[in-house]
Amino acid sequence: AIAWAINDGPVHSLCMTEEREMIQHALDVIKTDAGDHPSNIWVGHNIQEFDLPVLRFRCMDLNIVRSQVLPPKTSKYNDECVHDTLKMLAGRDFKGYGLDNMARRLGMSEQKTPDVSGADVLYLWQTGELEKIKQYCAQDVEVTRALYHRISLWYL
Repeated sequence: AIAWAINDGPVHSLCMTEEREMIQHALDVIKTDAGDHPSNIWVGHNIQEFDLPVLRFRCMDLNIVRSQVLPPKTSKYNDECVHDTLKMLAGRDFKGYGLDNMARRLGMSEQKTPDVSGADVLYLWQTGELEKIKQYCAQDVEVTRALYHRISLWYL
């Protein structure tokens, strides 16, 4: 599954049985909606250590031409094109800084889906509950965006 939002626009979420088609479609939509400008900023919670590396590897493994949409690899929590909320908040000690935990600690009204966790996704995939996965991913984007807005005053 893959989910994203551009600026404060609507969240897009895809969960398809054909992974190559899903990733290619997502990259095409992102490129169409946001362009492949170097000024684009990718925001995520652990985006540098999980989301982007997994996406890059899956593109390589599935022979999807590396899109200029994807930002270059970086190690800083805040550079010109990638802002990682986990690294912004935790530095190097990530224990206790999960997305849902941070949203609760900061008193945010946005919360992740209570009946689904990341550990459930494989089971949901195996049982064909793709809509639940899409909803989980979309809510993850909403919480991450809200967290980014909440903390960016102190980190940017």
